[in-house]
Amino acid sequence: MAQYLDHPRIAQKLLDQQGQINDLTAAVARAEEERDGAYRERAHLVAWLASAYESLRVPAPDTDEPGWQIIYLYAGPWQMSWHIAPRDADLVKDIPTGIDGDPRAQWDGHTTDQKYRRIRNHTRIGWITRFLGVQRKAKASASVRGFHLHQRGRSSLPGALFPSGYCIVLDDALYGFGSAAATIEHLLLNYPDASLEWAGDRMQAGTTNDQPKEH
Repeated sequence: MAQYLDHPRIAQKLLDQQGQINDLTAAVARAEEERDGAYRERAHLVAWLASAYESLRVPAPDTDEPGWQIIYLYAGPWQMSWHIAPRDADLVKDIPTGIDGDPRAQWDGHTTDQKYRRIRNHTRIGWITRFLGVQRKAKASASVRGFHLHQRGRSSLPGALFPSGYCIVLDDALYGFGSAAATIEHLLLNYPDASLEWAGDRMQAGTTNDQPKEH
């Protein structure tokens, strides 16, 4: 049978197949390089946000490869988290390490979609806050009532109640991130452990549903 084999044709076919394999291998390598570059860019942004917000890092329990970490970041009452690959560990090394038993280091069950909805909400509220100038108007207008939400073990949050009933609280006054609601009652649902103190009033310890007093 050997004398009937077309050796040059077979050799060319093998060379063509090897060329296709090489092309596929190069394409996979480029895709992995682009993917790793995108993840490193994301890690840069996460590290930057972590420098401005309450955050910590813990070993990732859901990956088999050692060295993976999870960054937990808090903007107001909302938790957000990202996985960081070992190759990007140098970017997050300054973020405090969570300790066993720290409730902040526990995943609150949010999905990826929920995480980015929270980010969009804070971004939208940030622009609303900047546009309205809540802090300035709260001081200048008697019709706007200022308040503070005092959270157990965390810093107090400034807010304002408008004549329409619309209210807003600044989860991060420096960067303008916050939360808003149609009523004060709806707003307080997001801060179940907070105590409400109206501007000019003495805080009622342990209360969360105080209304502005009539004067």
